[in-house]
This record gives sequence, C-alpha cells and structure tokens, in this order.
Amino acid sequence: MNLDEQLQQMATSGNMVLVELANRSIALKTALAQGQCSADEYKSMLTDLVHEANIDQSIDDLQTRENTYTVLNGLLALASIAG
Repeated sequence: MNLDEQLQQMATSGNMVLVELANRSIALKTALAQGQCSADEYKSMLTDLVHEANIDQSIDDLQTRENTYTVLNGLLALASIAG
C-alpha cells in the first residue's frame, strides 16, 4: 500500500483522531506539491500536527499507532525529496 492509499485509509477509518490527522496531512502534502509552502514550512507544520494529535495517548491500538507513525515518517521524507 502506498502513502496516498494509507492516508486515504486513515481518512476513512472512523477514528476521529486519524481522520483529522489524515485530512490535514493530505492538505499539507498538496500544498507542498503545488509549491504553496517550502519543504521547511511543510516539515514544521507536519511536526506541529503530529504533536497536536498526541498520537501516543489518542490511539489505543498499538498496530494502528505504528502504522500512523509509518505514514507520518513517509510524509516527512517528502520534505527531503522536495527540498
């Protein structure tokens, strides 16, 4: 499953934390791809989003938490490619 598919799965999961995180991540990814923000701005906003979501306390299921971090690390890697 690629990064976009994983984001879509999160966005339709029914878990409000994941839905919000996915939707905002998708918006940031789109902004980066369209040149509406720099790689550094993207990385900063995504990092803020991760802290705000408080994933460790908001998501009880360990596998879901690990999958979420995998997706977020993939999104952060985009900043390196775009920058």
